[in-house]
Formats: sequence, structure tokens, C-alpha cells
Amino acid sequence: MEVNLILQIIVPKKIIVMKQIFKIFTIISLFATNSFCHGQQIVQNPSEAKKLELNKHQFIGKPLKTLLKEIGPKIETSLGRPGSTERASFINFYFAPKKEYDKYRSQNKFPLTIKVYLKGTFEWDRSNRTKDNLLNWTKEDEEKYGNLIVEGVKVYNEN
Repeated sequence: MEVNLILQIIVPKKIIVMKQIFKIFTIISLFATNSFCHGQQIVQNPSEAKKLELNKHQFIGKPLKTLLKEIGPKIETSLGRPGSTERASFINFYFAPKKEYDKYRSQNKFPLTIKVYLKGTFEWDRSNRTKDNLLNWTKEDEEKYGNLIVEGVKVYNEN
């Protein structure tokens, strides 16, 4: 009789402790999995930009913002062409600030370029910008163009 009474007291306490340990383990596992699933960005420095072209299948058919999230270094400048029925729409992204971009252009060259082809057409109006920030890629640009659908990616080294 005493053994039964002792087991009735001890066993439920062990079960409660085991349930608490299981809950704690589950919570820790969720946090660990969540943090490890967000891996590193594909492009961590400009020299890795070619990886975007090599992995373009990950971006085709998805919003531009998906591709932009994979670029670690700051995109400084950009040029867009809305396209038409005869030609594809695209935005060129550059890590080079405007002064550096202008230096390349004065030599009839381009800095490292990430050209993203986009589905359909879009409005590329920068008439409200000053000459100094005409080419700057901004958070507002990212919001405005981020939902455009990627159709292709091409990366050109400095030339």
C-alpha cells in the first residue's frame, strides 16, 4: 500500500518535470532552427555579384525585392529602362557612387553592373531629383520597384 502511494506521488512529478524539459527543448530548437535558416546573403561583397547570375533560377518569376535581399553591399546607383513591346525592361544596379560612376563613363566604361530584366513595363521618372542624386538607388525606389517580377539576371564586370 505504501509503495502504491509513493508511486502515485513520485511518477506524476517526474512526468511534469519531463514535460517541462520537453517544452524547453522544443522552444530552444525552434529558435535555433529559425536563426540558422536565414543563412547568409548570396552577395556579401561586390566581387561575388556573379553569383546572382549563376543562381538566377532562384529569382526568375519572383519580385525584385527577393533578389535585392540577397545583396549585402549597398547599391549606390541605378539606371532603369521601362521597355516596350520591342525591348525588355531592366534596371542596372551599381555599387559605385555617382562620382565613381561618372569617372567610368568619362572613360567610356561602366563599373560592375547587375542588370535585372523585368516583366512588363514600369515608369522610370526621376525628374523630381537633383543632379547630384539623379542616379541614387533609394529605399523609396526599392519600395516602388520591389514588386516588379524578375525575368533574368546578367552581371557585367568593370569594362
